[in-house]
Formats: sequence, C-alpha cells, structure tokens
Amino acid sequence: MRALGAGRPVPPLSTRLTELAVVGDALGSAAAAVEERERERERTIEREALLGSIFDAAGLQVGIAELLEDDFRYVVANHGAAALFGRSESGVEGLQASELGLGRDEILSWLELCRRCIDAGEPITAEYGISPAGAPTSWHLATFTPLPPDPSGARRVAFTAIDITERRRGEEQRRLLIHELNHRVKNTLATVQSIALQTLRGATSMPEARDALTERLIALARAHDVLTSESWEGAELHDIVAGAIGPHAGRDRFRVHGPPVRLSPSLSLSLALALHELATNAAKYGALSTDAGSVEITWQLAHAGGAPRLRLRWVERGGPPVSPPLRQGFGSRLIQRSLSTETGGSATIDYAPEGVVCTMEAPIGGSGAAEARPAA
Repeated sequence: MRALGAGRPVPPLSTRLTELAVVGDALGSAAAAVEERERERERTIEREALLGSIFDAAGLQVGIAELLEDDFRYVVANHGAAALFGRSESGVEGLQASELGLGRDEILSWLELCRRCIDAGEPITAEYGISPAGAPTSWHLATFTPLPPDPSGARRVAFTAIDITERRRGEEQRRLLIHELNHRVKNTLATVQSIALQTLRGATSMPEARDALTERLIALARAHDVLTSESWEGAELHDIVAGAIGPHAGRDRFRVHGPPVRLSPSLSLSLALALHELATNAAKYGALSTDAGSVEITWQLAHAGGAPRLRLRWVERGGPPVSPPLRQGFGSRLIQRSLSTETGGSATIDYAPEGVVCTMEAPIGGSGAAEARPAA
C-alpha cells in the first residue's frame, strides 16, 4: 500500500492464500495504471509547452477572431498579434479592432477576407496591410480558416500571419530599379544613336568615322564604369575628369584643381563626353598636339543670382595658334547640346589665338544636377 501511494511499482505478493494473491495482483495493476497516467500527463505538459512556444513564435501572429456586423473581436491572440498594436504585455483578447486603432476601411477589408473563407468552407491565403492608430503600414501574409459557430451562433475564424513588410519593400524597390534601368538604357541608346549619326555625318572617310566613333563610345563606357561603381547614385567630379583625360595625361600635361563635387548621373555623362571631345580635339589640333602644350581644368561653385551653379573651365596653352573653325563640328555641338538638354546647363567655346577656352556651367541641387561636398 505504501508503494502504491508513493507511485512505485508494487511487486506481486507471494502467498498461498488466494484472496491475498488476487489483492496483490490488483494492487500491481493499479500501480502500473497510475504510472502510465503520470507519464501521459508529463507528455501532455511537454506537448502544451511545445505548442505554446510555437504559438508565440517570434514574427508569427496566431489567434481566433469573432466576426461582428462591421467589426471583429479577438477571442484568442498570441503575443505576435498583440505586438501589432503595442500591447505585447496586456494582450488584445476581448477587444474589438476599432478599439485598437484600426480604421474602418482596414476593418472592412479584413472582414471581407474572413467571409470569403467562410463562404468557401476552406482556408484561404491573402495579403493585407494595416496601420493601427496611424502607424506606418505593415504588410502581412495570412491564412484564414473557418471555424464552427459558437453556441450563440457567432462566426469565428482562425488566422495565422507573418509580417512581409520587408519583402514588399524589396519588391517595390526592384520595380523602381527595373523602371530606372529601362529609363537609363533608353537614354544611353539615344546617346549612342546620336553619337553614331553625327560622327558618320561629319566624317570624311570610313576609317576616320570608325576611329572617332570607337573613341566616343569608349569615353561613354568609362563614365558608365564610374557610375556603376557608385550604384548609379552619382559620381565625383574628380573621377569623371580623371577618366576623360587619362589617355592623354602623360608628362604632366594637365593641371586639375577644384573642390569635391558630386555629380548626378546625367551630368556625369554629359561632362564625360564633353571633356572627351575637348581632349580629343586638343590632341589633334590644340595644346596636346605639341610637347610644350598643357591644359588647365578648374572648377568652382558659384552662388550669385539664385541657385548655386557648377562652373568648369578648360584652358589650353602652349599649342599651335588657334583660329575659329569655318563650321561648327560635331564635338562642339555635342558639348553644348548635352549640357543644355540633359542638365539645363550651358557651354561656350572661345577659340582664342593662344588656346581654346571652354566654359561649362550647370545648376546644383533642385533637379539633382550636382551636389556640393565639403572639402575633406
């Protein structure tokens, strides 16, 4: 009896008395039944603890909602569901959605999903967004499962949901990037087409056209490389200048000076092409065609007369005497057109006898043409 009361196994009694033997067997069976029930209770506690940990898993919203005429009430809700309303400690059980700060449109949208699953008689999965009490909208992927009505006839729906706000933001970002990529590809193709047409139109031979077109496309590619390294968010003016003059920069032919300025993608491409045309022309006919020639490239930020503007000067010295061309070439047209069309800027070229001087200006800020950066 002591062993049975303590929950220990009761060994069979060895006796010649039939009655005592029967009693001993009964006590042994009872002890075994008690032991099995104890093991089952421990398994039940373990299962409930495991289910509870899953029920309150981080990021998972689980509960049961009772549908009202134009609202719904949380009958059961885990910490994840309560956390949406900033009530992780006090919970939301027994509260209506309107009491928790959900707007009427959000409530009606949620009710529509619940009624759809009830009408279908099976679970449905859908996405929805909520913004309790004016908080930023969060998006959720939920499964709604119809439950039998309660004794009063109220309809109830079980739900499980996970937060997919970051996924939605990522999808929106990808859509924006694809749109931006399409825009840039179209602009680049239009630039290439213009360069090709104008190069072929002004060339006197196919070899000349081939060489000029190749050099211009390489200049465009260098600017693209700089922008790609910066995720097409812009480029430093020093980098654009270095890329344009790199093929001609032997023997310290260039003097470059100016404050740090970050350019927009459009202004980066326009200046890269303009500087390439100036450097190519200087190498053929100007300061870079002689050993004594040099080029000074300087820029500054001007603030007079409204919005700040970037002002860049290209000055050649030491080359052959310069005289104005009889007709405007494609290089000059490219410099002026790209700055005025793409950035709202301007470019003037002065064919002074001592050397070509090109002055380019473009707005800073507003349309994002350029951004001033403080010196390091």
